[in-house]
Amino acid sequence: MNIDVAHVGGDVSATVTAVGNTAEILTMTDSKVTNTQVNKGAVGAKLNATVNHVGGDTWLNATAVCNAADVSTDPNVTDVHNIQICKSPDPSAQVNAQVFNTGGDVGVGAIAIANQLSIDSNAASFPVNNDQENTSGMAAIVNAGIGNIAGSVSASSTAVGNSAQIVQYNTGGH
Repeated sequence: MNIDVAHVGGDVSATVTAVGNTAEILTMTDSKVTNTQVNKGAVGAKLNATVNHVGGDTWLNATAVCNAADVSTDPNVTDVHNIQICKSPDPSAQVNAQVFNTGGDVGVGAIAIANQLSIDSNAASFPVNNDQENTSGMAAIVNAGIGNIAGSVSASSTAVGNSAQIVQYNTGGH
């Protein structure tokens, strides 16, 4: 995305997102969940922005995700097997920004993620097998020139290879 914005009385917000594979799985019965995600293609999100004379806030963000899965189950037995392989030449998220003369806050951020998994269940029996492989060249890049800002300035750049969050909770019925 390429944007050139000038003389705005309110806020400016621009976000670019690129996602290779994503799955959201929700079950309410005893389940065996098998998720396999393989990505070998390019996954890139790039934002080039010039922003000048904004009365409010300016938020500029780029996010690239190779593989992502969210599994939520509420039975007695859940068996989850997850395989995520990111062999993408990226994933890359890049923001190139020039932001000047802003009356509010400025936030600029880039996030690149290879493999991300989130699982939650209240199942009493809850085996999980998670295999994540990342051989990609990851990049989260922020290049910014920022000046004459009345509020706060925040810039962040985050690259994550493999991430998994597994939560088992008890609702009192097991």
